Amino acid sequence: MGLSQRERRNECIAMATQKQKAAAKKILENAGNVSKTMIEVGYAPSTAKNPMELTKSKGWKELMEEYLPDTLLAEKHNELLTVPKITKIMRKGTTTEIEESTDTHAISKGLDMAYKLKGSYAAEKRDINGVIEITGVKISVQ
Repeated sequence: MGLSQRERRNECIAMATQKQKAAAKKILENAGNVSKTMIEVGYAPSTAKNPMELTKSKGWKELMEEYLPDTLLAEKHNELLTVPKITKIMRKGTTTEIEESTDTHAISKGLDMAYKLKGSYAAEKRDINGVIEITGVKISVQ
C-alpha cells in the first residue's frame, strides 16, 4: 500500500542535519556566538560569515522548538517576575542581613539569548536618507 497524503507531507518536513544538531548543542559553550559555533562544528568559514543561513533554516527552527519551546520561555518570563534572589551579608562570621530581590539580569540575558536563537526578534530596520552619486548617476534614497 502507498503512503497517504498526510504521511508523504510528514516525510517532507525538514529534519535537522547533524551539523545543525551539533551547533545547537555547542552554542551555549560559545555564549551564543553562532558564527564561531558554526566553524567549530564544521561549517565553511564563508558560510559562518552569514549565520542566518543556519538560524533561518527549517531544521534549526525545529531544533529550537525542541530545545527552547515557547512554553519554557513563558515559564522563564514568569520566573523573571516572581523568583527572588537571596543575598546574605556576613560580618565577622555571622549573617547580619538577608536581602531578597529578583535576579532579573541573569534571567533576562538567558531569555534574550533564547529568543535570538529562535529568530523571534524582527530584523533591524534602518532608515537611510540622502543622495548617492556613483559614476555620474544620482540615486536618491529615502
